[in-house]
Amino acid sequence: MNMKKILLLAVLSFLMLSCRKEFLDKKPDKSIITPTTLEELEALLNNRSNLFNGNTPRLPLVATDNIWTTQENLLSANTEVRNSFLWRTDIYEGESSGDWMYQYQRIFYCNVILEQLLVVDAVDDMEKFNQIKGAALFFRAWSHYELSQQFASPYNVNTANEMLGIPIRTQADVNIRNHRASVQETYNAVIADLLEAEIYLPLEVSNKTRPSKIAIWILLARIYLTMHDYGNALGYAKKALSEKSEVIDYNDYNVDNALSFPSFANGLNEEVILHMASSTNIFVHYLIATSYVDTVLVSQYASKDLRKQLFFTDRVANRYTFKGSYAGNVNFTGLAIDELYLIAAECLIRQGNWLEGISTLNQLLEKRWANGFFEPINVDTGEEALSVVLQERRKELIFRGLRWSDLRRLNQDPMTAVTLVRKIGNEEYYLEPNSIRYTFPIPDQEINNSQIEQNPR
Repeated sequence: MNMKKILLLAVLSFLMLSCRKEFLDKKPDKSIITPTTLEELEALLNNRSNLFNGNTPRLPLVATDNIWTTQENLLSANTEVRNSFLWRTDIYEGESSGDWMYQYQRIFYCNVILEQLLVVDAVDDMEKFNQIKGAALFFRAWSHYELSQQFASPYNVNTANEMLGIPIRTQADVNIRNHRASVQETYNAVIADLLEAEIYLPLEVSNKTRPSKIAIWILLARIYLTMHDYGNALGYAKKALSEKSEVIDYNDYNVDNALSFPSFANGLNEEVILHMASSTNIFVHYLIATSYVDTVLVSQYASKDLRKQLFFTDRVANRYTFKGSYAGNVNFTGLAIDELYLIAAECLIRQGNWLEGISTLNQLLEKRWANGFFEPINVDTGEEALSVVLQERRKELIFRGLRWSDLRRLNQDPMTAVTLVRKIGNEEYYLEPNSIRYTFPIPDQEINNSQIEQNPR
């Protein structure tokens, strides 16, 4: 290994160890980390566990209605987790936040890669050049989208051009101050990056830490669903399913295993298209394994629905913890085929084709029930079909990092809006539909550094 590579890896290691500081508070010096060859750019992408495929947002996992805990256990959580759980006005109390930092850190490295690709000699290996460029565009889009789900106003076609989105960063120079784009501009930038990435990436990849065309189509389907654009969401879901439609049969897995599903690394889970994971298992590290799955939600799984046994462990009476991640002992927040069936089913129903929508849903559920016990769902109305598919979406995609986005979009319709309630000790806490607290405040240090406008809280 030459000295340049050693320096590059040393600096990256330092930055990873320094991850608890706000990213822009400790600005990396591009001049000492800039790779100059395709091999070095690829090595930068291969720093996958902590940079490109890890550290997805964790606070929205805490703020949803999927978990509950006791007063005593909540006191053991750190400041931002405790305050996010209770939907407080001041989340950070002056402390830093990884949810903002990690995403912009990933964006920074994507921009370094994209800028260097403009000057690197790629004549001898255009295939590698294309894969690196496509991956950098994809991960930049991923991070901007994740940030929008937490720190930008929920997407509403009637207000998207006026409401505040996030700073869109397309240059590696962190001294450049970016204003906050509108919500519409934010989504436009994300989609533009994905459509450009589609040009460069192969249809499929063997390494599930790298994006592909199919991964792009799944993410586009997710994004358009968030935008209530059911035509485009359905189109991309069907496009992906036409190339990859296999879902695993839950009958093939042992409900008694401590971790129900094998890690993506051994290649046994054909559903996984792209591996992504939150920074740590938040229910173990932050709430010390003492947060529990919502008992009302657990009760919605039928006895022969294998998801109940594969997703949850009954620690004590009516206290269930989650064990069903597709990423082993960390929370899987990536892209998988099962999400496509749920997007396609919902969009078909919303477009009036609820019989096909329910049929699409049944194709997935058949692989989730014990052999011989699944009876296809039948409904009589479109309203009933939508209710069923939204219930199954929540049950199937639990702890995937999607529930917060779902609440933000579904609350815009009175028919699907919900009020969240916490009871801690003798106090009750509420999060009303469409509350401004569905948009997280931007961390204090970022506001001080960049002088961008803070979200109302």
